[in-house]
Amino acid sequence: MTSYPEHEKQAKVIDQAQAISEFLEWLAGQGVQLMTWREDLTDTRPDDDCPAAKYSRLHCDHWGHVNAEHECCNCGRPYGFREITGIKGWVREPRGILQLLADWAGIDLNVIEAEKRQMLAGIRAMNAVRADQ
Repeated sequence: MTSYPEHEKQAKVIDQAQAISEFLEWLAGQGVQLMTWREDLTDTRPDDDCPAAKYSRLHCDHWGHVNAEHECCNCGRPYGFREITGIKGWVREPRGILQLLADWAGIDLNVIEAEKRQMLAGIRAMNAVRADQ
């Protein structure tokens, strides 16, 4: 066992990961996107308390200004936007291919980066010793 355990994990799956990565890149080139199901989405929507709000939204210029506080053209009541929470739906997978592969293989990319820095520090130290000789 070396002092770079995450790199050892990576070495064990590198061939499989390369094949999977190429396939996922090919899928993206075909217009296929990975999606993930979420049940905690939030959206901002017009407040439809006014019976004429749907008409106003289509025909009044001030609809669409999310932070604007206006009165309804039809009933005169103030209206605005409200936040809707708990929306369920499919969304584009936010993780990139590298992160997905790392998660699949149980590899921590932050640890990989730290090990790379450790390797570079070791190489620099060896070069410094050689330069002094």
